[in-house]
Amino acid sequence: LDLPGVRGLVTPSVVDVPAGGEASFTASLEIDSFAFEGESLAEFQWYVVADRADGTETLSMPLYFRAVTSQPDVGTGPTVETREFDGVIGPGASEVSDTLGTENTYLEIPVEVGSGAFRMVGHLEADAVTNSAYPDLDMVLFDPDGNQIGSSGNPGGVEHIDAPVAGEGTYVYRIENWLGADSSFTLTVDIHSAGAADPVSLNAIVGEYTDLQGEPVDFDGSFELSWIGTGDETAFLVERSVDGGEWTQIAQLAPSQTSLSISDAPEGDNAYRVISHYPGQVCTYVTDPSDPESIEVDRRVAATLGGSSFTPSITSASFSDGEFVVDLVITNDSDTTWLNPVGIEIIAIDGDESIEVLNADNGGNGRTTPAAFDYRDLIGNETWEPGETSQARTVRFANPKGELFTISVQANVFEEL
Repeated sequence: LDLPGVRGLVTPSVVDVPAGGEASFTASLEIDSFAFEGESLAEFQWYVVADRADGTETLSMPLYFRAVTSQPDVGTGPTVETREFDGVIGPGASEVSDTLGTENTYLEIPVEVGSGAFRMVGHLEADAVTNSAYPDLDMVLFDPDGNQIGSSGNPGGVEHIDAPVAGEGTYVYRIENWLGADSSFTLTVDIHSAGAADPVSLNAIVGEYTDLQGEPVDFDGSFELSWIGTGDETAFLVERSVDGGEWTQIAQLAPSQTSLSISDAPEGDNAYRVISHYPGQVCTYVTDPSDPESIEVDRRVAATLGGSSFTPSITSASFSDGEFVVDLVITNDSDTTWLNPVGIEIIAIDGDESIEVLNADNGGNGRTTPAAFDYRDLIGNETWEPGETSQARTVRFANPKGELFTISVQANVFEEL
């Protein structure tokens, strides 16, 4: 079998077959589950070919294997859900959806199953027939793509289909009536679903800035992912999608590693999710992906503006009880569009030593430490355009002696790289 992730084995490779006798061999497949990541079903058909030693005759034996998703050996175990359908089928039955020939009829019963389903067992019994005739119902099972995956055609009596299935969708049982008389029936379907093991909880990604929509923004493509697992995992797979594109795997990590440092992330909306591997009852169980977390990567560089590039202006002022209060706006006097976060710092006060800033965002007093004020919410749509004047911020100064003073102000902004 020349397929990625698949190796076929036959042991022993040579057998002696006596005249009129037989010999045994074992044919097996080794499947690397990582090669089928995200697939709910893999089907294989191959042949074991035996050649006579003298080359006069060749025998071929076809083999088939249907691999479905594993079940976890931790978490919740497999479940069985039973559904029952009662109906009447025949020429006079209202449920008849089509005919088979002149008098034979059939109807179809859709059964919705979830993503964890791996086996369906259908059991059909005819309860009664008009005219005292013996019932003759057959049953066929179709997968969501319309392919027949099971059938039962006993000449009267109970019909039974035990079929492996490959996850969610609408499966259809077709009930066929070959008698030409109305017959009531009961269809019982047991849906076997795999157990579940929990995906991780991915923590929110922290950027260098949170925009006006509350979304994190990163300026250099470097940040940290972290998550909380259950402790039973055997591996973590980290996937990324950029600007709503396809998910691609960027890391496969040991179970002890619950964080990943990202560097040189691409520009745009970066979404991340984590897939967990657990011990499976046969091989490896792969969980559904975690809920994704996103961050916008928009490369920017910090800049500091002096007095020739912007103007701080007082729009109103008041003095009372030793406190001087002003409303301060800033105007972009440059030809450049600056980006958020935009803010100012009062870096010096020229006046009596008792004068200091009281309400800076960072607690600074404008003397021993700069007094920072954030203007990100006070400019238009994340950008500070040339000639644009911001909305005002209130700045309070302690001025117990009521003396005149001046301040030195710088603006802190960002620009695109």
